[in-house]
Amino acid sequence: MKIKPLIPILTASLTTVVATSASAATFTFDGSDDESNPIVKTVDGITITLSNFDVTDGTPQVDGDGILVDETPTSSRSSSFDISFDSTIEFDSYEIGFINSGVVGTFSLSNPNGADSTGNPLNPVGTFSFNNPFILSAGQTATLNVTSSTGLSQIRTITVNPAQDPQPTPEPSTLISLGLLSLGAFAAKRKAS
Repeated sequence: MKIKPLIPILTASLTTVVATSASAATFTFDGSDDESNPIVKTVDGITITLSNFDVTDGTPQVDGDGILVDETPTSSRSSSFDISFDSTIEFDSYEIGFINSGVVGTFSLSNPNGADSTGNPLNPVGTFSFNNPFILSAGQTATLNVTSSTGLSQIRTITVNPAQDPQPTPEPSTLISLGLLSLGAFAAKRKAS
């Protein structure tokens, strides 16, 4: 059995893994974003766009503690908005910058591919990992919806990791066909020698 032909394959695989690891980008929302619609920010070469806030006056309220969110939209509080990026990312974490006393609530993220991150807590103040984080391709839109809330919460940061678009998984019958073809080619080569 020859091992040398495997070395370039293993080296190429390792190079791919090393080349795709990059640092997370954290987007902070503060008073400079107040009454902006859309909110556009760039961190470490990744651009986020927050748009379509469902506040009654069309512009969200944002202060040093973050974007005001609540289950029922008002002139300053949004119950949903869209999130998109200029490159492919994976959602990582978010920070709650402020909550009213006694607030209990959650929000969800959903995207066009059917991936959902549900039950993300809006309390207490602190940093949380997204439940069921998913990859969002460049140009796709995820929607953040406050699914339940007993009052005001504020989302101060969203952290994402650079990612590659998911590759389609071949059907099992395709894998079997490829395996049989490879086996046949190996047998034919062995018979010829």
